[in-house]
Amino acid sequence: ADFKSWGELLTKYIEHIDSKVRNSLNPLGFSPQVIRNKRSRLKHLSGWKGKHLELITPHFVSQELDRLELEGASRIHTNHLLKEVKCIFSFALQMGTIKSNPFAGTKMRKQQKKRKEALTHEEANRLISEAKHREHPYYYIWLLTIALGLRRSELAGLKWLDIDFDQQLIYLRRQM
Repeated sequence: ADFKSWGELLTKYIEHIDSKVRNSLNPLGFSPQVIRNKRSRLKHLSGWKGKHLELITPHFVSQELDRLELEGASRIHTNHLLKEVKCIFSFALQMGTIKSNPFAGTKMRKQQKKRKEALTHEEANRLISEAKHREHPYYYIWLLTIALGLRRSELAGLKWLDIDFDQQLIYLRRQM
């Protein structure tokens, strides 16, 4: 199979994944949902149809994904698109269309880690006050967590034997 353009390769790849749907004769195939997801993502890459395969480089794809992000696409979405490009070039290598995969060593785009925000003092006081007023079943758990600054794992690791009622102390001996 000798494909010159991205469009030809994309068409052949779509035919390939469509033939790999899971069924009684092919129990290890792709689920119909996976195929729908792939087809949906591949629509975003169809704008390159007229491009020669040699022009679809990691640099080109990176620029295109940057452009999509500037237009509002999420990093998760552009990583899914990059994954599809990598799959398509792996397919092209298996078909003998290309001699080496230019995307073989390409890493996924870095995602910013979401910073977990703590409650402000005002929010914590309002939570405790409302929980007490409504007699919420978690009132004492929340009070203990906020007053002592416990992490979830520390709270989950507490046992009754960690509480010294005589000394009014709580020992953090384990985390879950």
